Amino acid sequence: MTILLLLALAATAQAETKVREAIGTLEKALTAKDDSVGDQFEFQRLLKEMERRGAIPDGTSDGFHSRGVRRLEENFSSIISAPGALNGGWERVEPLTVRLNPAGDEAQAMCRVSIGGKKGKFRFWLRRVGDAWRPFDYENLDGSYRLSVIGLQYAPGIFDDEEKNSLRDGVMTLQRAQVYLSKGQVAGAREALAMAKNCTPPTYVMDYIELVDGLALRASGNASGALKAADRVLAHTKDLAVAQRLKAACLLSLGEPAKAMLAAKEYLELVGPDAEAWVLIGGAHEKLKESEQALDAYRKSAEIDSEDWDSRWHLSRALRRLRRFDEALATIRTAIEKSGEKARFQDELGRTFAEQGKVEEALAVAEDVIKSRPEAEAAGRDLRIAVLAIGGKRDAALQELETLLGGHPEWHAAVLKGEELEEFRKLPAVQELLGKARAKGRK
Repeated sequence: MTILLLLALAATAQAETKVREAIGTLEKALTAKDDSVGDQFEFQRLLKEMERRGAIPDGTSDGFHSRGVRRLEENFSSIISAPGALNGGWERVEPLTVRLNPAGDEAQAMCRVSIGGKKGKFRFWLRRVGDAWRPFDYENLDGSYRLSVIGLQYAPGIFDDEEKNSLRDGVMTLQRAQVYLSKGQVAGAREALAMAKNCTPPTYVMDYIELVDGLALRASGNASGALKAADRVLAHTKDLAVAQRLKAACLLSLGEPAKAMLAAKEYLELVGPDAEAWVLIGGAHEKLKESEQALDAYRKSAEIDSEDWDSRWHLSRALRRLRRFDEALATIRTAIEKSGEKARFQDELGRTFAEQGKVEEALAVAEDVIKSRPEAEAAGRDLRIAVLAIGGKRDAALQELETLLGGHPEWHAAVLKGEELEEFRKLPAVQELLGKARAKGRK
């Protein structure tokens, strides 16, 4: 029995290595803008996935080539490359975790991806073909792209003109909404999504329309509406991981940490180890006043992805709140040195010094932020206000707040973040300054 177990483990390890090699080969093709990148994919298996989801008729993948199938095949390399081609180019595709299915013939790979200087997470699906592995589908975990959805714009296997137009128009309008949302244009995204719904596409496409609508609602601050959208999707498509993560984030925002934790764990069941999910779980533990469990979750997140600095930020903040300043400072200083988010961690450094009573050192950090570059001045002044308020220098903090909002009234919604500033925020003088800035911003 032990020998069989060892052999099984060795076979799994070998398969995982092959999957990583396949992703490495794909990375080279994408970064080189290889026009034949579609040849690396299992086109027939992608069609099978579309069939399984009920988006195209059964049998489409069995060799019956409609005009739509031919057009999809002809444009396959273009739609595979599209996320990079439209956003500054593919730069990196690095596998973080690999999961094999029980049969050992298919796998999922969670990957860290860089496109046009921006980092993100993609999930790739691969199929074993002989001794090799070939991808057949992928999605951006921010909800902006799923190959097996976008490919439906060619309506493969569909002959009825009305159905064909409904599918094509729904997918193309969804794409337009995703572009709007990626640019922060929530109103434009929601308008396009309403048009996409009117196209009455198949359920698989409608699920993504609902999902992107949920993401747009959350971006606008409507966590309740976003949660309802996520629940509508999950009611009949339980394996849509992005919807499960959206649900977890919304529940946490709405003050339902126990439910948020359950949703985050269901997300982990779908995608495997993921740093962002463990940050959500850590946040839920913090809301439940379970400090040690929160620290464990943030550390777990950091272990999963050595380049996930969000987990380090949450960890350092949690340590500061527990007044474990030495540990917090060690985490912050490492992040300032190694991450690309220096300003974010400088803010945390200043707050940590202030809570230690080292107000002058904290103010020096704020001054460094202000002088670092012109566009950082407002952020540095915001930190200065936080430091003065935490340090008990309320009059000075009020004066700084008045100066900041006088020059940057748009900062009324961003200033004074953090539980440590809750008491200061409630001061009548502070509320008056914020109200004036809001009114000025509406003019």
